[in-house]
Amino acid sequence: MVKFHLKRLSVPKTWQIGKKAAKFAVRPNGSGHVLSQGIPIVNVFRDLLKIADNTREVRYMLFNKNVLVDGRKIKSHKFLVGLFDVISLPDYDINYRMILTDKNKIDVTEIDKKEVGIKLKTVVKKTVIAGGKIQLNFNDGSNIISDVKCAVGDSVLFEIGTKNIKEVLPVAEGAPVVLLEGQYAGKQGTIEKVAENTSVFVKLDDKSYETSKDKLFVLGKTKSAIKTA
Repeated sequence: MVKFHLKRLSVPKTWQIGKKAAKFAVRPNGSGHVLSQGIPIVNVFRDLLKIADNTREVRYMLFNKNVLVDGRKIKSHKFLVGLFDVISLPDYDINYRMILTDKNKIDVTEIDKKEVGIKLKTVVKKTVIAGGKIQLNFNDGSNIISDVKCAVGDSVLFEIGTKNIKEVLPVAEGAPVVLLEGQYAGKQGTIEKVAENTSVFVKLDDKSYETSKDKLFVLGKTKSAIKTA
């Protein structure tokens, strides 16, 4: 049986919503992101940006104003906006990027126009398809066929609205990362060492922390390619 509601006490810890304000929260529609790395767009406008007081006002905005996520017009208040997605309000000339705070909370930060056209994605899977071509699957549910050399766990810098990869950001020493899971989830650090297996040692506040490649997100080569705070 499909559940159409989500109890507030059961929402991911990354959501910044009052768990005692009401019994239920919006159950988001799938967008490709995992639930803990996104939040319904109604909560973005109502709880994070506080530019709407209730769901009705958010729905009015979506139907009567241009609200874009990664360049695509969004009409459902249940749409799950995920980590590093770009929200644009062209009627107001304002743009935001979804980020993860050092407290492991999904949040938004305003960005300049020069950042609106780019987005970071991480490679979660590589598949060989017909003809020997390689399909890359990303953390936001998207995929492309590409001969770009990259490995699972690497990030890629994309041009939004295209399938053009501007740059590959590998899991390598010196690369800035944000941790997605574990006791330091939300913290940003620098890769200190990449082991032969899936282990990666990350420097956090002058301490070394061991984790696995699938629990971090590469942000750049020597500095972050996007605004993350």
